[in-house]
Amino acid sequence: MENYLLKPTGVNLEDLYLDPNNPRLARENKPGYDDPKALFNDELQPELEEAVHANYDVADLIGAIEAQGWMPFDAIVVWEHPKSKGMFIVVEGNTRTVALRDIHRNRLPKEEKKLHSMKTGRKGFAAHQIKEQEELVARLKEIVRDTKKIEVRPLNAKTVEELKHKLPRVLSVRHIQGAKTWGNYAEDLWILERYVALFQMKFPKDSLRWEQSLINAVAEEASLSSTTARRKLQAASAFSDFKAEWVDSLPDRKSVV
Repeated sequence: MENYLLKPTGVNLEDLYLDPNNPRLARENKPGYDDPKALFNDELQPELEEAVHANYDVADLIGAIEAQGWMPFDAIVVWEHPKSKGMFIVVEGNTRTVALRDIHRNRLPKEEKKLHSMKTGRKGFAAHQIKEQEELVARLKEIVRDTKKIEVRPLNAKTVEELKHKLPRVLSVRHIQGAKTWGNYAEDLWILERYVALFQMKFPKDSLRWEQSLINAVAEEASLSSTTARRKLQAASAFSDFKAEWVDSLPDRKSVV
Protein backbone atom coordinates (compact mmCIF):
# COMPACT_ATOMS: atom_id res chain seq x y z
CA MET A 1 0.00 0.00 0.00
CA GLU A 2 1.28 3.47 -0.91
CA ASN A 3 2.24 5.80 1.89
CA TYR A 4 0.61 9.14 1.15
CA LEU A 5 1.46 11.13 4.29
CA LEU A 6 4.62 11.33 6.37
CA LYS A 7 4.76 11.62 10.15
CA PRO A 8 3.72 14.97 11.67
CA THR A 9 6.45 17.57 11.93
CA GLY A 10 6.76 21.15 13.17
CA VAL A 11 6.96 23.99 10.63
CA ASN A 12 7.14 27.76 11.15
CA LEU A 13 3.90 29.47 10.16
CA GLU A 14 5.89 31.98 8.09
CA ASP A 15 7.23 29.11 5.98
CA LEU A 16 3.73 28.05 4.88
CA TYR A 17 2.48 29.32 1.51
CA LEU A 18 -1.10 29.22 0.26
CA ASP A 19 -1.54 27.03 -2.78
CA PRO A 20 -2.38 28.98 -5.98
CA ASN A 21 -3.50 25.65 -7.46
CA ASN A 22 -6.09 25.10 -4.70
CA PRO A 23 -9.31 23.83 -6.36
CA ARG A 24 -11.44 25.41 -3.62
CA LEU A 25 -10.54 28.86 -4.99
CA ALA A 26 -11.61 27.85 -8.52
CA ARG A 27 -8.80 29.95 -10.05
CA GLU A 28 -8.38 29.53 -13.79
CA ASN A 29 -4.72 30.64 -14.05
CA LYS A 30 -2.92 28.01 -12.02
CA PRO A 31 0.90 27.90 -12.15
CA GLY A 32 1.19 24.18 -11.45
CA TYR A 33 3.88 22.81 -9.15
CA ASP A 34 6.98 22.69 -11.37
CA ASP A 35 8.27 26.25 -10.88
CA PRO A 36 9.02 27.08 -7.22
CA LYS A 37 9.22 30.81 -8.02
CA ALA A 38 5.59 30.77 -9.14
CA LEU A 39 4.53 28.80 -6.08
CA PHE A 40 6.44 30.76 -3.45
CA ASN A 41 5.41 34.17 -4.77
CA ASP A 42 5.04 36.62 -1.89
CA GLU A 43 3.17 39.11 -4.09
CA LEU A 44 0.53 36.49 -4.92
CA GLN A 45 -0.19 35.53 -1.31
CA PRO A 46 -2.40 38.58 -0.46
CA GLU A 47 -4.52 37.87 -3.54
CA LEU A 48 -4.97 34.26 -2.42
CA GLU A 49 -5.86 35.40 1.10
CA GLU A 50 -8.55 37.67 -0.33
CA ALA A 51 -9.93 34.76 -2.37
CA VAL A 52 -10.12 32.57 0.73
CA HIS A 53 -11.89 35.35 2.65
CA ALA A 54 -14.33 35.84 -0.25
CA ASN A 55 -15.21 32.16 -0.56
CA TYR A 56 -15.08 30.90 3.02
CA ASP A 57 -16.12 32.16 6.44
CA VAL A 58 -12.69 32.89 7.85
CA ALA A 59 -14.16 35.24 10.47
CA ASP A 60 -16.10 32.41 12.12
CA LEU A 61 -12.97 30.25 12.20
CA ILE A 62 -10.96 33.09 13.75
CA GLY A 63 -13.67 33.52 16.38
CA ALA A 64 -13.57 29.82 17.19
CA ILE A 65 -9.77 29.84 17.52
CA GLU A 66 -9.91 32.92 19.75
CA ALA A 67 -12.53 31.32 22.00
CA GLN A 68 -11.05 27.81 22.19
CA GLY A 69 -7.38 28.28 21.39
CA TRP A 70 -5.53 26.47 18.60
CA MET A 71 -6.54 22.81 18.61
CA PRO A 72 -5.10 21.06 15.54
CA PHE A 73 -7.42 18.06 15.45
CA ASP A 74 -7.18 17.96 11.65
CA ALA A 75 -3.57 18.46 10.58
CA ILE A 76 -2.64 20.88 7.82
CA VAL A 77 -1.21 18.92 4.88
CA VAL A 78 1.82 20.43 3.15
CA TRP A 79 4.29 19.68 0.40
CA GLU A 80 7.96 20.66 0.47
CA HIS A 81 9.18 21.48 -3.01
CA PRO A 82 12.37 19.51 -3.84
CA LYS A 83 14.01 22.71 -5.13
CA SER A 84 12.99 24.90 -2.16
CA LYS A 85 13.86 23.14 1.07
CA GLY A 86 12.26 24.56 4.18
CA MET A 87 9.37 26.15 2.25
CA PHE A 88 6.00 24.43 2.19
CA ILE A 89 2.91 24.70 0.01
CA VAL A 90 -0.32 24.14 1.93
CA VAL A 91 -2.21 21.61 -0.18
CA GLU A 92 -4.88 21.11 2.50
CA GLY A 93 -5.64 23.70 5.19
CA ASN A 94 -5.49 27.04 3.36
CA THR A 95 -8.43 28.48 5.33
CA ARG A 96 -6.81 27.63 8.66
CA THR A 97 -3.55 29.13 7.46
CA VAL A 98 -5.31 32.38 6.51
CA ALA A 99 -7.07 32.49 9.90
CA LEU A 100 -3.78 32.10 11.77
CA ARG A 101 -2.06 34.71 9.61
CA ASP A 102 -4.89 37.13 10.37
CA ILE A 103 -4.58 36.55 14.11
CA HIS A 104 -0.80 37.06 14.00
CA ARG A 105 -0.73 40.07 11.69
CA ASN A 106 -4.01 41.87 12.33
CA ARG A 107 -6.08 40.71 15.29
CA LEU A 108 -3.42 40.77 17.99
CA PRO A 109 -1.92 44.17 17.01
CA LYS A 110 -5.43 45.65 16.72
CA GLU A 111 -6.56 44.40 20.14
CA GLU A 112 -3.28 45.44 21.77
CA LYS A 113 -3.74 48.94 20.36
CA LYS A 114 -7.31 49.01 21.63
CA LEU A 115 -6.20 47.94 25.11
CA HIS A 116 -3.55 50.66 25.19
CA SER A 117 -6.15 53.22 24.13
CA MET A 118 -8.58 52.05 26.79
CA LYS A 119 -5.94 52.46 29.49
CA THR A 120 -4.48 55.78 28.37
CA GLY A 121 -7.22 57.56 26.44
CA ARG A 122 -9.43 60.33 27.72
CA LYS A 123 -12.59 58.26 27.49
CA GLY A 124 -13.11 56.37 30.72
CA PHE A 125 -13.70 52.62 30.67
CA ALA A 126 -15.07 50.50 33.47
CA ALA A 127 -12.63 48.18 35.22
CA HIS A 128 -14.48 45.09 33.97
CA GLN A 129 -14.21 46.33 30.35
CA ILE A 130 -10.46 46.76 30.65
CA LYS A 131 -10.18 43.35 32.29
CA GLU A 132 -12.14 41.70 29.45
CA GLN A 133 -9.87 43.37 26.90
CA GLU A 134 -6.78 42.25 28.82
CA GLU A 135 -8.07 38.68 28.81
CA LEU A 136 -8.71 38.82 25.05
CA VAL A 137 -5.19 40.10 24.40
CA ALA A 138 -3.75 37.41 26.66
CA ARG A 139 -5.64 34.70 24.73
CA LEU A 140 -4.45 36.07 21.41
CA LYS A 141 -0.85 36.20 22.62
CA GLU A 142 -1.11 32.58 23.74
CA ILE A 143 -2.47 31.55 20.34
CA VAL A 144 0.35 33.39 18.57
CA ARG A 145 2.94 31.68 20.80
CA ASP A 146 1.34 28.30 20.16
CA THR A 147 1.22 28.74 16.39
CA LYS A 148 4.54 30.34 15.50
CA LYS A 149 5.47 26.75 14.80
CA ILE A 150 2.64 24.36 14.02
CA GLU A 151 2.35 20.64 13.45
CA VAL A 152 1.73 19.62 9.85
CA ARG A 153 1.55 16.39 7.83
CA PRO A 154 3.91 16.45 4.83
CA LEU A 155 2.71 14.77 1.67
CA ASN A 156 5.04 11.90 0.82
CA ALA A 157 6.12 13.11 -2.64
CA LYS A 158 9.76 13.70 -3.52
CA THR A 159 9.07 14.88 -7.07
CA VAL A 160 6.43 16.92 -8.87
CA GLU A 161 5.35 13.80 -10.76
CA GLU A 162 4.86 11.91 -7.52
CA LEU A 163 2.86 14.84 -6.15
CA LYS A 164 0.62 14.83 -9.23
CA HIS A 165 0.03 11.13 -8.69
CA LYS A 166 -0.79 11.28 -4.98
CA LEU A 167 -2.43 14.67 -4.45
CA PRO A 168 -5.61 13.94 -6.46
CA ARG A 169 -6.29 10.88 -4.32
CA VAL A 170 -5.74 12.81 -1.09
CA LEU A 171 -8.03 15.66 -2.15
CA SER A 172 -10.67 13.28 -3.45
CA VAL A 173 -10.81 11.28 -0.24
CA ARG A 174 -11.09 14.44 1.86
CA HIS A 175 -13.38 16.61 -0.24
CA ILE A 176 -15.46 14.62 -2.70
CA GLN A 177 -16.39 11.64 -0.57
CA GLY A 178 -15.09 12.97 2.75
CA ALA A 179 -16.49 15.17 5.48
CA LYS A 180 -15.16 18.49 4.15
CA THR A 181 -16.94 18.64 0.82
CA TRP A 182 -16.26 21.34 -1.75
CA GLY A 183 -18.98 23.30 -3.50
CA ASN A 184 -20.27 21.78 -6.73
CA TYR A 185 -18.32 24.02 -9.10
CA ALA A 186 -14.98 23.60 -7.31
CA GLU A 187 -15.51 19.83 -7.25
CA ASP A 188 -16.50 19.65 -10.92
CA LEU A 189 -13.60 21.90 -11.94
CA TRP A 190 -11.15 19.67 -10.08
CA ILE A 191 -12.52 16.59 -11.90
CA LEU A 192 -12.26 18.35 -15.27
CA GLU A 193 -8.67 19.40 -14.60
CA ARG A 194 -7.78 15.82 -13.66
CA TYR A 195 -9.34 14.53 -16.87
CA VAL A 196 -7.44 17.08 -18.99
CA ALA A 197 -4.16 16.18 -17.26
CA LEU A 198 -4.69 12.45 -17.83
CA PHE A 199 -5.72 13.02 -21.46
CA GLN A 200 -2.65 15.14 -22.19
CA MET A 201 -0.39 12.49 -20.69
CA LYS A 202 -1.95 9.71 -22.78
CA PHE A 203 -2.61 11.69 -25.98
CA PRO A 204 -0.12 14.59 -25.96
CA LYS A 205 -0.64 15.48 -29.65
CA ASP A 206 -4.43 15.05 -29.84
CA SER A 207 -7.23 17.56 -29.43
CA LEU A 208 -9.19 17.11 -26.26
CA ARG A 209 -12.09 14.66 -26.48
CA TRP A 210 -14.04 12.35 -24.21
CA GLU A 211 -12.39 8.95 -23.65
CA GLN A 212 -14.37 6.47 -21.58
CA SER A 213 -11.25 4.82 -20.17
CA LEU A 214 -10.05 8.17 -18.80
CA ILE A 215 -13.50 9.02 -17.45
CA ASN A 216 -13.39 5.71 -15.63
CA ALA A 217 -9.93 6.56 -14.25
CA VAL A 218 -11.11 9.92 -12.93
CA ALA A 219 -14.23 8.30 -11.49
CA GLU A 220 -12.10 5.74 -9.64
CA GLU A 221 -9.81 8.44 -8.22
CA ALA A 222 -12.81 10.42 -6.98
CA SER A 223 -14.73 7.36 -5.73
CA LEU A 224 -17.62 8.21 -8.07
CA SER A 225 -19.61 6.17 -10.54
CA SER A 226 -18.61 6.53 -14.17
CA THR A 227 -21.99 8.11 -14.97
CA THR A 228 -21.64 10.73 -12.22
CA ALA A 229 -18.08 11.53 -13.27
CA ARG A 230 -19.15 12.02 -16.90
CA ARG A 231 -22.01 14.31 -15.81
CA LYS A 232 -19.68 16.43 -13.70
CA LEU A 233 -17.10 16.59 -16.50
CA GLN A 234 -19.67 17.75 -19.03
CA ALA A 235 -21.11 20.34 -16.61
CA ALA A 236 -17.68 21.82 -15.80
CA SER A 237 -16.66 21.82 -19.46
CA ALA A 238 -19.87 23.56 -20.56
CA PHE A 239 -19.61 26.20 -17.84
CA SER A 240 -15.91 26.83 -18.57
CA ASP A 241 -16.71 27.32 -22.27
CA PHE A 242 -19.53 29.70 -21.36
CA LYS A 243 -17.26 31.78 -19.10
CA ALA A 244 -14.51 31.96 -21.73
CA GLU A 245 -16.91 33.24 -24.41
CA TRP A 246 -19.44 35.33 -22.52
CA VAL A 247 -18.16 36.44 -19.12
CA ASP A 248 -16.86 39.78 -20.45
CA SER A 249 -20.29 40.52 -21.95
CA LEU A 250 -22.23 39.94 -18.74
CA PRO A 251 -23.39 43.01 -16.80
CA ASP A 252 -21.59 43.92 -13.62
CA ARG A 253 -23.28 42.54 -10.51
CA LYS A 254 -23.95 46.06 -9.20
CA SER A 255 -25.82 46.99 -12.38
CA VAL A 256 -28.26 44.11 -12.11
CA VAL A 257 -31.53 45.22 -10.50
